[in-house]
Amino acid sequence: MNIYIFSVIIMLFVYLIIWKNVKQGKLGVRDSILWIVLSTIMGLIVWQYSWLDWLAAQLNVAYAPSLLFLIAIIVCLLFILDLMIRLNDLQKKHVKLAQTVALLESERKEQQ
Repeated sequence: MNIYIFSVIIMLFVYLIIWKNVKQGKLGVRDSILWIVLSTIMGLIVWQYSWLDWLAAQLNVAYAPSLLFLIAIIVCLLFILDLMIRLNDLQKKHVKLAQTVALLESERKEQQ
């Protein structure tokens, strides 16, 4: 199978998974847009491999696929950073919610 056809099949598969998860409410719009953009960029890199070669030449990288792996690692690290920020925000909200519930319960007990 040709690598170009295989990459298009993978892109369509990713789009289908994104659409299904958004429809089921498992994936937010913000995240779905991010995944669609990333899969489109992946497809463009496969279709226009010369762009990766050009970028590697501009950055003095001898082996273009190693640049692709570096970009993938950086994107993964950015995803992890984004998830950690969201997790920290949710933890703060969780603490505030628990404190609010505790205050409301103590007020309710005082009123009885």
